[in-house]
Amino acid sequence: MKEYINAYTGKKTILADGTIRVDFYNGDTIEDQMICPDDNLANAAIIPWVVQEGYTLMDKTSVTDPVDPTDDLYTRDFIKIS
Repeated sequence: MKEYINAYTGKKTILADGTIRVDFYNGDTIEDQMICPDDNLANAAIIPWVVQEGYTLMDKTSVTDPVDPTDDLYTRDFIKIS
């Protein structure tokens, strides 16, 4: 997996009912939020946000820019740590 160094990240928060709230960040600003039923869908939401830099580079896809959520680079480059 390649590095993704940009201002876009996601933050996952497990809620009381077991769902996951995903906050989509541009720098330190939350641009959007969504609730996902599980971690796999939370990752599936965060990946295009980061790869496509806030959905502005729609030509980037899972074919052109594959991402592995089990890779250490995923946690470093995609997940916002508070």
